[in-house]
Amino acid sequence: MPHGHCFYWLPTLLWMFVLSDAGIALAYFSIPIGIYKVIKLSNLKSNKQVVRVFYLFAAFIFACGTTHLIKIITLWHPIYWISAYVNILTAIVSLTAAFLLFRTMHETSQYIRSKHEAENELETINANLQSARELFAYQNMAIEFLNETNDLLDTCTNEKEFSEVVITVAQKLTSAESGILYLIHNDSSYAGLAASWGEIDSESVILDLDKCWAYRQHDIFPSSYIESFLTCDVAPLKNTEHTCFPMVGGGKILGLLQLRGIKKLKGNAALANLETLVKRAGLELMNLRLKENLTTLSIKDPLTGLYNRRYLEDVAEKELKRSERTKNYFSLIMLDIDNFKDVNDKYGHGIGDEVLVKTSDIISNTIRSQDAACRYGGEEFAVLLPETGEKGALLCAEKIRENIQRIDINANANEKPGIRISCGISTYPVDGVKIADIIKNADTALYAAKKSGKNKTVVYQSGLI
Repeated sequence: MPHGHCFYWLPTLLWMFVLSDAGIALAYFSIPIGIYKVIKLSNLKSNKQVVRVFYLFAAFIFACGTTHLIKIITLWHPIYWISAYVNILTAIVSLTAAFLLFRTMHETSQYIRSKHEAENELETINANLQSARELFAYQNMAIEFLNETNDLLDTCTNEKEFSEVVITVAQKLTSAESGILYLIHNDSSYAGLAASWGEIDSESVILDLDKCWAYRQHDIFPSSYIESFLTCDVAPLKNTEHTCFPMVGGGKILGLLQLRGIKKLKGNAALANLETLVKRAGLELMNLRLKENLTTLSIKDPLTGLYNRRYLEDVAEKELKRSERTKNYFSLIMLDIDNFKDVNDKYGHGIGDEVLVKTSDIISNTIRSQDAACRYGGEEFAVLLPETGEKGALLCAEKIRENIQRIDINANANEKPGIRISCGISTYPVDGVKIADIIKNADTALYAAKKSGKNKTVVYQSGLI
């Protein structure tokens, strides 16, 4: 009996075979179509060996699908000879595809390897391109920062503002975990912390310059391969990478920028940008200190260190405007050393200068931080007391007068000159609403103190001669 007729008595089993073989045949017929489309859409056409293998594989799959289709037909029509021929053809195609596959395996693997290498090379090129983009963006940012820094440094009026600008820009230019800006004053052997970011320990407040490689070499440390292995005694964290940039102005190191915990300094570009920053900062710090010195010379008395008359008049005008707005008092004390000419004549100008200096020191140490003391001229001094009325000014003047009486001057072995002062006080707005009137009335009160016996304080009153 033919193979297919044994299922006639069980229709369910028959149709299970029919449907399963039909599904397999349909799948086998669709695979070659997919292979053809893949070859057509991809760039495999250039490799004929690989394409040939793919086509043979497609033929093998098609032949397999044909065998399943013939199995369905033989269920009703026993065409076994055709089935045998198809099986033989499928076997031939399969063996041929396998043989060619082994022959082209080495070539195919080389093709795949070269493709992977090309893809890796492309990824490397893309990564380098991305790095170049990031570096370009960083350089643009750095140029903008440095240009803006130049403008900011030009307008800094003190070292605090200067330090904040430098440390902020340095933080933007690097990925260091922390940084410190040290400033050096008056050729000191130590540098003091001026500004910082990140975690800073207590030992970092003062930098011993004798132990600093960057300071001794007048150069960045470490700046060479060998130097990177040297131990820096001033680095607080011994196992942390750090770089120190000396800030030079006028041939002298004025400060040091120390970066700590450097993981990546954005390459040579960041190093060059930081060098540009510290060079510019060194020149600006030198100019700032020159300006401060010139300003100090223009507003301070060189002998006593007190402000001069010009400064007092400027400050008094500002205090007048402020007091007008706030409806507040301020007072002015005029002080004069009694019999100072006799001290000069008897003991010499050297002793006279010593009296002036010690008198100035007592005045400075007696008044408040918001008060302004000046040497008004010769042996005459003035003290401006903001937000102070007549009673407060009187207490301050008396305290100064009493302290000055304790001045100890060694003129010679047998005699010490006694130093006494007279004081006059006027108060805004009681004794005047203009600075010229306030000064004039305080001077009038001082004259009255001198006339009435000296070594006393007189408060201005209307009609006082």
